[in-house]
Amino acid sequence: MAAARELLAAMDAMWGLETGLGLWTRRTLELRKEWEAGLPADAHGVLTGDPAADR
Repeated sequence: MAAARELLAAMDAMWGLETGLGLWTRRTLELRKEWEAGLPADAHGVLTGDPAADR
């Protein structure tokens, strides 16, 4: 996770480069709270199980 944060920080410092981060998981997958707390706000979503809605 530290390497990913370093990469995002390095890309953030580059003029003209925009990045985005998103993580979607199944409802049955429980993330470790400390790991999830390290994600940017609103970066984690939960899939519904409906392929059309989850596209």
